[in-house]
Amino acid sequence: WNYQLQTSRREHREGMVDESSLFAAYWYPRIAVFDDISGWDRIPHNIQTEFYGDFNDYDVTIRVPKGFAVWATGELANMEEVLSPLALERFLHSMESDTVVHIITPETLANGQALQDRQELAWHFTARNVTDFAFGISDHFLWDAASIAVGPTGRRVSVQAAYQPETRDFHEVAEIARACIGYFSIQMPAIPYPYPTMTIFNGYGQMEYPMMVNDMEMETMDDTKALTAHEIAHTYFPFLTGINETTDAWMDEGWATLLEFFACTELYTLEEPELAIYPGYYLHGYMGIKGAEVDVPMLTPSNQLLSPAYQLNSYGKPASAYLSLYYLLGREEFLKCVKEYVENWEGKHPQPYDFFFTISECSGEGLDWFWKRWFMEFHTMDLGLAGYRMADGALFVTVRNDGGMPL
Repeated sequence: WNYQLQTSRREHREGMVDESSLFAAYWYPRIAVFDDISGWDRIPHNIQTEFYGDFNDYDVTIRVPKGFAVWATGELANMEEVLSPLALERFLHSMESDTVVHIITPETLANGQALQDRQELAWHFTARNVTDFAFGISDHFLWDAASIAVGPTGRRVSVQAAYQPETRDFHEVAEIARACIGYFSIQMPAIPYPYPTMTIFNGYGQMEYPMMVNDMEMETMDDTKALTAHEIAHTYFPFLTGINETTDAWMDEGWATLLEFFACTELYTLEEPELAIYPGYYLHGYMGIKGAEVDVPMLTPSNQLLSPAYQLNSYGKPASAYLSLYYLLGREEFLKCVKEYVENWEGKHPQPYDFFFTISECSGEGLDWFWKRWFMEFHTMDLGLAGYRMADGALFVTVRNDGGMPL
């Protein structure tokens, strides 16, 4: 087997980043998923729809020339063999530090104190029970790291960022990511981050992998925060829960969009929140084409759709459905049911009806009407003003649901 590296820097998900940096994804043959619904997954991958992966343990050694660092899915198992004494000391400190530690800096790169002085460095990574493995390489990227305690045991997660020195925003990404993991673990969805590490790599993409994110620099810090939150949110959906992204993109991208929205409204202070990715891009885009021929039910298999129908059914529309469910159930009940859904299906492969049934059973509510209108029928988000009246010094407004969606 051999892997041909993408040399075009227009390829967003993997390939060359610059003359001496790359991000490697989809680089090895993966065994298709065999599930109890469809048997072997025979749907081919393409440039639009994403993936369906099974859970595996990875033990990977990546050999690179002198001076090159590697960041990857999982934990670095031989840090003392590849890091210089100074970098090793900083990395170990970062694993206990609530503040960002600069492990590789312009100074350590210039004076040769970043890595071991060997002609070849073998970087050894291990990862357990994940659906994929990706890695990035560079001889001039800077490296920041911190950690955060999650869960009742106080387990610490290593949060890292590897980036180009001249980037406009990545100097803050390690702290942004750290805060996001804490928020997701405690507030929404209030499920402890399940893995030991998370690394944000400064490539050309906007793409998630287990314990790895390949993100480009953004024009504004608002977008940087929103994008970082979105990609980290994929930890829960699809990775922890084994979602079939190929056919049911709304089951992962919709959740990532919702969690991004909550992070951007409850965790981060944005300069222009109305222009953030969910309200300013996905929701605004939906309102421009609602009710058009591309506005089809979300249970339509994702691999049968072309853009903009695919984008519509994967991101803004399901996020709106989940947000409506949140308001319907209330925060406490919503979090309880989402937690039960994740715990029931962690390491498995839930189908759409598994999600519907779990939430309905947990909440004790008859939600068939909600699922039917949001996911199975042709309805739109469209409210109208039916009338108003003044009484006792107050204004009473009657709102009419013209589109039929439960809002």
